[in-house]
Amino acid sequence: MANVIYSIYVNIDQKDHDITHEGYPGDSLSKSERTRQAFKKYYQKLIDCKVEYAKVCNAEFILYENIEHYLEFSEGCKSILPSMSKYNIINFYKFYIADQLVEKYDNVLFLDFDVIPHTEESFFDVWDCQNNFVIATSPRSEISLDYLIRSGLEIHFRSPDAKRINSVLLLNEHGYSTDIEAYNTGIMGFSLKTNSQLNYFKDFSDIIKDMTNLKNDTSFPENVRGALGWDNETLFGFRSIQNDLPIQELDDRWHCIIEHKPRFKARLGHYIHKKFELYWK
Repeated sequence: MANVIYSIYVNIDQKDHDITHEGYPGDSLSKSERTRQAFKKYYQKLIDCKVEYAKVCNAEFILYENIEHYLEFSEGCKSILPSMSKYNIINFYKFYIADQLVEKYDNVLFLDFDVIPHTEESFFDVWDCQNNFVIATSPRSEISLDYLIRSGLEIHFRSPDAKRINSVLLLNEHGYSTDIEAYNTGIMGFSLKTNSQLNYFKDFSDIIKDMTNLKNDTSFPENVRGALGWDNETLFGFRSIQNDLPIQELDDRWHCIIEHKPRFKARLGHYIHKKFELYWK
């Protein structure tokens, strides 16, 4: 079978940063600027580690950094929602690429640019991408929409809980009443069969409008509206229920979040605070 691993690197200039006044714990730089600087500093190492892992998986590695290819997709998003952030567009872009790759490859693995493989074990030998959509999840709390409304608690719009609640509200708008996991699209394995079942971009402009209406719904208190947005993981969670997607969740042996200090290394480490020096000392 033909396998491929892909990742995306599109630089987000300072003028396009969507988080400008909040940093990672103990960091004086904003999250957006820390990401920009860390990606620039470790650019080649972040590519090389994925190239080497692709060899382990008997796969081709493709880095999508061609600005023309990205802009083609970006212009379509901007035509739907002119204010959509570059960060959100890049994260929708991973699914746009997925739709293209499954036409050529049997098994596809997406890795966020800040994911570092820690293993010599092939992803495709362990996970059944032919019959399941394999994806990471984020640890979830007991925070619910009802709790947000009652407590007035403010949560960050990029937090897993915000995205999960956003998915639940979107599902409610379409007649579904259910809770879901907090999916993390930083690591995803799939095939033509499972990606087709996901059907991510069906009626995309209408879904973005639904998200906009939810964010502007004044029947929700300000703290709830502040947690909502136009997020790729929100849409993934919605599609997973809408299309009855068969999902395999990556376990702790294969996925771990690495923040500001060293911890147990799973086979695929997601360095969300961009502290790559924890690995490349």
